[in-house]
Formats: sequence, structure tokens, C-alpha cells
Amino acid sequence: MNTALVALRMGVVLDEYRETANTRIEPWLVQQALARLGDRQLTVDEQVEIVCATRTPKKVEWPVWWAALPGSAILAAGQAKRPHRPQKRSADFDL
Repeated sequence: MNTALVALRMGVVLDEYRETANTRIEPWLVQQALARLGDRQLTVDEQVEIVCATRTPKKVEWPVWWAALPGSAILAAGQAKRPHRPQKRSADFDL
């Protein structure tokens, strides 16, 4: 995600002054994207990615077929499977 999402208030940066800062998508944007899916259903791995990228996932009205609900065992298992993606610090970049 990038600063454009923050400027458009579609996302928020968490711990912006830390090396581990990351951006989360606003729940209203996730809700709008889910409404556009129509009959298409996402895989459990895709669901885990979306829930983890949402700022406050408990505020989203998830579809009835959604398996990776916040606080569920499926979500916890999916988060454990996700590979750790270390973020580069500015000192790590070649100048």
C-alpha cells in the first residue's frame, strides 16, 4: 500500500515512526469491495489476507460464506501460515 491511500483516507499508517510501520485498509473500503464481488467467493487464504490488511475487521459486515472471521480459529491458523515479510529500513537501502 502507499501514501495515496492515506491521503485519500482509504488507509491508515500504524506506528508510522517505527521501523515496522505498516498500512491498514479502512473497513468502509473493504465493505465496498466485498459488495462488488457479486457471486464470486474468495479462498480462505485470500480471506485471511483481507482480514489482516483491514484496520478494524470487526466493523466489516462479512458475507455469510466468509470463513476467516476476526477471532476465528481459521483466521489464527491462516495467520500462522503467512510468511513473515521483513520490511527494509531506510538504512538498508543502497545509496
